[in-house]
Amino acid sequence: MRQVMLLLLVSLLPMSVFAFSSGPPDGVAGDPPAMNNCTQCHSSFGVNDGDGSVDVITLTSYDPGEGYSVAVEVTDPNAERWGFELIAMDDQGNPVGSMELLQESRTQLSGNYIKQTSGGTDPGQTGSNQWSFTWFAPAPGTGDVTFYVAGNAANGNFSTSGDYIYTNTFVMTENVNDVTERNIGLAPNEWELAKVYPNPFNNQVTIQLDAATVASTTVGIYDILGRLVETLHQGELSPGQYMLSWQPQTSAGTYFLRAVNDQGWVQTMKLQYLK
Repeated sequence: MRQVMLLLLVSLLPMSVFAFSSGPPDGVAGDPPAMNNCTQCHSSFGVNDGDGSVDVITLTSYDPGEGYSVAVEVTDPNAERWGFELIAMDDQGNPVGSMELLQESRTQLSGNYIKQTSGGTDPGQTGSNQWSFTWFAPAPGTGDVTFYVAGNAANGNFSTSGDYIYTNTFVMTENVNDVTERNIGLAPNEWELAKVYPNPFNNQVTIQLDAATVASTTVGIYDILGRLVETLHQGELSPGQYMLSWQPQTSAGTYFLRAVNDQGWVQTMKLQYLK
């Protein structure tokens, strides 16, 4: 009976040893709301207790809908096997954008997460390891995107003991169209969308925004269902007259120009795009 139990234990051992070499479970990238990471299984040390790190390597800002090359790098002077998990989220904790594999033998997608495959653990490689993929940015108006990432710098002993786990975040800000001109010679007495011309328009509409005070201001274009189509400006304005423009990349129809600041001013105007 003892021999049978020993054989059973030996047969189960590879399942526990290799359980996550083919990719960690979803939800351990340090992402909200649970903020879990790989120390739940690799518990010999606390998170970020080693001499290494995990980093996301890409641009610091994005244009909506564009694709970007992203790399995850895990470093540790003593590691000999590697793993990672990453997810991209907006400020509300929703997954945003989409990912496309560049190294199908080394990386894999699981829901909204990307992680290494068994082949991507690269046993025997020392010092650091890196994985690459393409991330496609979300629609306009999403705002800042945070990449949550966890990295496993393993010692290669084929168990969960003695491994160092690192976590990190990386923020990409959304590029938005900004004001094209500011006339500081005229200080308006009130906030106003003073001119919108031509309207109706074919290819481009020009907008004069009068700013009477220093205020954080957002100017956006919305469709008839109230959905944001494009953000023309987002950020602080000083007193002056500003000129903005919109060249639609969408179908003809009725749209709404809406401007709002953090002092309670809101103004909306209807636009007719004829194409």
